[in-house]
Amino acid sequence: MVLLASWKDFSITAQVAGWNEVTEFADGSVATGNGLGSMKVGAWWKIHSGSESNPTLDFSTTVNLLGSDCMMLFNADNQNDWHVNFVTAAWPVTSATQTISASSTITVPDGSYVVNVLGIRDDGTFSTTDLTAASGVTWESAQAVDPNVDANTTTGNDMSAQASRRKATTGGAGITLRKTATLAAVETGALLWLVIDDFSPPPAANRPRQYPQLIAQ
Repeated sequence: MVLLASWKDFSITAQVAGWNEVTEFADGSVATGNGLGSMKVGAWWKIHSGSESNPTLDFSTTVNLLGSDCMMLFNADNQNDWHVNFVTAAWPVTSATQTISASSTITVPDGSYVVNVLGIRDDGTFSTTDLTAASGVTWESAQAVDPNVDANTTTGNDMSAQASRRKATTGGAGITLRKTATLAAVETGALLWLVIDDFSPPPAANRPRQYPQLIAQ
């Protein structure tokens, strides 16, 4: 299970009891305002125990807090382990329609899932979006926006957000992930990409005590 969230004020941190944090990333350090301020995006993971309750995002403060979250579920083959990695980028004030590349490259294994969350500082709709790579990835299907209704609110200081996913048929190392979107207006925001893949772990006797960036053990 993967929990994705976007919120502002940028200085607010979050945790989820019983879940493991992947990262939190803000596109700057501008205080929140009505349609203003730096956005933060974050992700957490947990292996389904067979019986789950709704996760609760515990924020460091609720003062000037406005956010949105969603959860995605993925199945691993043959009880394999999960591995996750991430890259980030700021969504700059350039144009209402932009294609933004991650600030660093990443390995996208064959058959892995690429997940993206985009948080924008103001309310508005995403009229067109796409989740792509500069090169080196063959996709199994088109981007899926999940949930299929984007977050969009004029409550408090306003914000909008979108979560999406796409499965790679074949990938490779040194991949530059990208997000294309047409917003209702020229706004700033924050982007987070996750690459999630399952793999066969070594026998228990040969396992190290801890896998780096491991989603299950």
